[in-house]
Amino acid sequence: MPRKPGTNIAIPFVMVCLMASFYGAAIGGYLDYSANSLAFFVLGTITYVLSFVYLQFGVVMLVLIIGISPEFEMGGVGNLRYEDFLVPIVFLSWVTRLVARRTELQPVNLKTPCLVYCFVALLSTLRSSVYGPLSSQEGIDESFLYFFKQVEYFVLLALVLNTFQTRRDLVVLIASILVATVAAAVMGLTMSAGFGATTEGTRLGGPAGETGNIFGAYLVFGLVVGAGVLLNLRRIIANVALVAYIFIIGVPVLLTFSRASLIALASGLFTLGVLSHRRILPFLVAGFLVLPYFLTEAMVERYSTIADVVGESPPSSWQHKTIMWGRAAETLLESPLLGQGIHAVPMGGLDNEFVKQLSEMGLLGFLAFLWLLWVILKTTWYTILHCKDPVLRGYAHGFLAGFVALLLHGISATTLTSIRTAEAFFIATGLLYAIYNHHVPKPGHQDLTLGVRTHDPGERALSR
Repeated sequence: MPRKPGTNIAIPFVMVCLMASFYGAAIGGYLDYSANSLAFFVLGTITYVLSFVYLQFGVVMLVLIIGISPEFEMGGVGNLRYEDFLVPIVFLSWVTRLVARRTELQPVNLKTPCLVYCFVALLSTLRSSVYGPLSSQEGIDESFLYFFKQVEYFVLLALVLNTFQTRRDLVVLIASILVATVAAAVMGLTMSAGFGATTEGTRLGGPAGETGNIFGAYLVFGLVVGAGVLLNLRRIIANVALVAYIFIIGVPVLLTFSRASLIALASGLFTLGVLSHRRILPFLVAGFLVLPYFLTEAMVERYSTIADVVGESPPSSWQHKTIMWGRAAETLLESPLLGQGIHAVPMGGLDNEFVKQLSEMGLLGFLAFLWLLWVILKTTWYTILHCKDPVLRGYAHGFLAGFVALLLHGISATTLTSIRTAEAFFIATGLLYAIYNHHVPKPGHQDLTLGVRTHDPGERALSR
């Protein structure tokens, strides 16, 4: 990142003085804080200092914690996760570095779609707070809480984009995503007592407070991204690691009993094969054909109902989803442009990301959402075509396949706005954009690797 001469030490100096004053007051008895609270603030200070010195450390910690963090309650506030405390600390470290080092922000073609999306979300929520279903104080508080959570996802994208530049740092973050996925899969197995707890149909749900459907989507995304990286290495040891990686994560995915996750897994892997690695397509077809012979009776019974969705007797859960989608369509008529506001429908009330966006934010918000997805898709495809580094290009392949998997999963779940999957996705998107900014030649700019200039006019829009 470009840096102007000189370093402004005023900001970190003020932060250190404030922290020292706080701890002095707490230790001296002027502040009524428990030992646990003081320990928490000490840990937060250490994290802040480490993140300020080496910001990549804070981001890697975020990646690892998002996958394994349970939900818990503290001080009467429920649905908290560890990253709810870590994100503000890392964000504060980043902002302090920006000011102290006078660093310029990285360009990104998502700025306008993100701003439009947030503006429409805010406008929709404000309107519903006065005239709509969010008129109660509790409804308004929850709505704005989820609005700022959505803003946090975009902050995570910007944080990663402006933190990682070099190939070494990018590879470290890619490896962190793979490790976090494996850790979450193993943790999910151990918390559910492994195979024994699922042979009779008990679903593996992941960390406390998580649903099997969303946990499965998180694992599928990490699995497909890792498969893209390992397939692009084209080495025997990488192929062995790929098989082990798919097995370690694939088993917990199946144990979630999530039909949407199985469809997402198949679509992600087949997308990866069709786009870049057609040699794996016969193995994928053979693998899914013999898969039922390795499943328990409960799994076969559960997954065999996937075909019934388009039959005369669809599963009861699917019937419930379609009923709720119909009700959402009816409420849309009340406010077709701005919708009902963020979180107007209780969590789990609309198990479809696209219906949720349309219902809560109306046609304007839905179009902004599609615009955002389209720009990400377009940039990913350009990165795949022009990135020459095998690891980074493999990540782009895996990201695109994982993106497709999440979109399909979003038909029966709010995948791109549920916390665990949304945080993982936008961090991964920030990494994709860091690759695009620093390791992909742009049209009209000199390619330092080949010593040539690119002039494809059809690709100019992608670099803007």
